[in-house]
Amino acid sequence: MKTISSAIYNPVLIFCIAFLLIATTVVGEDIIKNSSKPLSQNAGRIFTLEKVLSISDDGDLIFFRYPSKLAVAPDGSIFEYDWSAGQLLRFDGNGKMIRNYMKKGQGPGELEYVSDYLFYRDNIIVYDGGLQKILWLNLNGDVVKEFKLLRKARMTNFHLYKPDQYYFIQYTTINTQKNPSFVEIPHDLVSFSGPGEDLEYKELERLYLKSYVIPSKAGGGGWFSIDRMITTSAANRYLFLSCSQEYLIRVFDAETGHVIRSFNRQYKRVKPDAEYIERTKKGGITINGKHYSEPKRKYVNDIQNVFVHRNKLWVMTSTEDKDKGILFDVFGFDGQYENNFYIKFTDSNRPMYGGIGRMAFFDGYFYQIETTADDSYVINKYRLIESVR
Repeated sequence: MKTISSAIYNPVLIFCIAFLLIATTVVGEDIIKNSSKPLSQNAGRIFTLEKVLSISDDGDLIFFRYPSKLAVAPDGSIFEYDWSAGQLLRFDGNGKMIRNYMKKGQGPGELEYVSDYLFYRDNIIVYDGGLQKILWLNLNGDVVKEFKLLRKARMTNFHLYKPDQYYFIQYTTINTQKNPSFVEIPHDLVSFSGPGEDLEYKELERLYLKSYVIPSKAGGGGWFSIDRMITTSAANRYLFLSCSQEYLIRVFDAETGHVIRSFNRQYKRVKPDAEYIERTKKGGITINGKHYSEPKRKYVNDIQNVFVHRNKLWVMTSTEDKDKGILFDVFGFDGQYENNFYIKFTDSNRPMYGGIGRMAFFDGYFYQIETTADDSYVINKYRLIESVR
């Protein structure tokens, strides 16, 4: 029996790059187009999941209502946020709850909502989008510092921290005139310096994401996101962004303040299956008494999720083989398509909608928030075991 090994991360021979990688430079940004085949000769391995830990309600301190924002800290402790329960919980590597870091309220050291949180050294940086507050906590739960942001930061998500610079993605609401229509909504990658009374605000990059917007007679309305913004960060410097339906990753470098690289690979797109179509029919929104469902798609989004693991970028794709499982691609930070592998999920733990906010990888283990047969929640930790082919 083999556990996941360093073979996924092994360097490849330099001479292969000339045949499988094309790179050009446009206005300082590398555009890298990879072949459909990775560089490694060990690609296509299949892994199954062996459960090694399960965290569930204990009837006392742990009560999961709607757990989300699952993350693993550099020391291996497990974090999850439950907005309904008002908890930002930390568990040790054995699943024992260490503490709840959230103090509910609007005063000093308090939070109304955790929009996002990141780890920096021995601290947790928490962003409350409602209060427009940045709160630093140490691992003991003590407040290190806190401050408010400018109003310009409203409707943002916190994605990256580089010493004294906080990076957000801020979107602009677009109102159509009369009829539902597809709209390119601008999303700005911005930064704030802090802390301080007069925080410096910079607009760094603008990206456009397609949405299907339904106007309302009373103003406002609603929309379905056609493109999805999926991000992950690394080394307090790089922000990896997937924000299109087709296979494309952009790399923002906080040192330069710009997107320095975009890369993709040749990819066979996947059409929606019957299950996907049925799910979209059940969802939807009601505006002015009329129900709207997500527009029909010719293809599902190529990229379902992205993760940084052991200085590599893991891309969860839309490709799923009934015998092998879900395909994950492995890239170097330089955009080279190095490897791929499959994870064979079961019916009970197969991730939905890319598992956004419900999945994490750390030190060769896979973590996931799952729904049980009785509709309760559990956090499971798995070892990845290589199948013999």
